[in-house]
Amino acid sequence: MSRVNDMLPPSSFFIDFEAFQHGEEDFTIKELCIIDAAKPMKQLYYLYLPPCDWDTLTHDQRRTYNYAYRALHKLSWDEGYMRFCTECMRRDMDRYLFAATNRESSVFYVMGRQKTEFLRRLLPEYKFVNYQEAFAVASIRDLPEVAYGIRCLHRAHGDRCAVLKCYRMYQHFVSL
Repeated sequence: MSRVNDMLPPSSFFIDFEAFQHGEEDFTIKELCIIDAAKPMKQLYYLYLPPCDWDTLTHDQRRTYNYAYRALHKLSWDEGYMRFCTECMRRDMDRYLFAATNRESSVFYVMGRQKTEFLRRLLPEYKFVNYQEAFAVASIRDLPEVAYGIRCLHRAHGDRCAVLKCYRMYQHFVSL
């Protein structure tokens, strides 16, 4: 194991999400993935239903979300298995961590400042660290491609998949 990994906390996780966002609004999380560095083949994965119906959105929100669907993550507003709620996410993360460790000794690496800050506001009891800053990585494109056989748990929807981005961080992390 490398010297960098020896200096990191024993409970390292990689978290990413795909979401809708309009202007300065908070993210509306669609897809969430968390990978435990100690057990990388065991993921926590959710594809969330939206918190409201499409027809309750403003025209500008619909236009923004249509663009995100077509050009970015290819996850439609109505796809998902359960409605997103902060308390549900917290509960699910706690259950996932219970098998690994506790939240006080866990570090969650997130790709990007905006996502890191959002998660810190959403779940202040967890330690979220911006992966780009911690490891001097400019963007997700600078990380290794995902190993053969690893794919999205929902369906193929491109490089913006939360699962693929978590594995890219993990592969980079273990190569340090």
